[in-house]
Amino acid sequence: MGSTTAANSHLWRVTNLNSSPSIVAINGSGVTGLPDIPINALAVDPLNANAVYVGTDIGVYFSADGGTTWNPFGIGLPRVAVFGIGIQNTSRVLRIATHGRGMWEIPVAQTNTQIDFTASSYNVGEGDGKVIITATRSGDTSGISTADFATSNGTASQRTDYLVRNGTMTFAAGVTARSFSVPIIDDVYASRPRPSILL
Repeated sequence: MGSTTAANSHLWRVTNLNSSPSIVAINGSGVTGLPDIPINALAVDPLNANAVYVGTDIGVYFSADGGTTWNPFGIGLPRVAVFGIGIQNTSRVLRIATHGRGMWEIPVAQTNTQIDFTASSYNVGEGDGKVIITATRSGDTSGISTADFATSNGTASQRTDYLVRNGTMTFAAGVTARSFSVPIIDDVYASRPRPSILL
């Protein structure tokens, strides 16, 4: 076509099919636009309609915003012609079929995911036995996310008030909350008022 202007776009979004169809070029522009090359395959994430993947003559491109901006996708994917592309939703992987380099798969992109603890500190008594710590995930929850965690001393001491906990929480696709427990040590000594544990 010779350009990447909207008039010569290689990709369009069609909406309002029941009444008066609206056709909009979604190839982006400038350095965040699609290059002027053929698009051979398309996949839209079934859990996030703004996540669009295209297979081109020079590899896979991804848009997290419904086609406004595009970037090459997939570290380790070959930069060759891609003629088939699809999302395996159960495992949340993108599968591509290339010309001469076989089939490849890579985890789908996650966009705008945030993981937060429900509190930054927890006040517990020695008789409580344990405290349950919960983290919530918001934004794009369509893929797998992980978060590392570790307890540290606030007014509580890890040697006399609680047992240290650290590790990684894994959020499967669609999961928005994960929890872990921190055992509280109930010693025979009088304790200062309700020690706190920081995350």
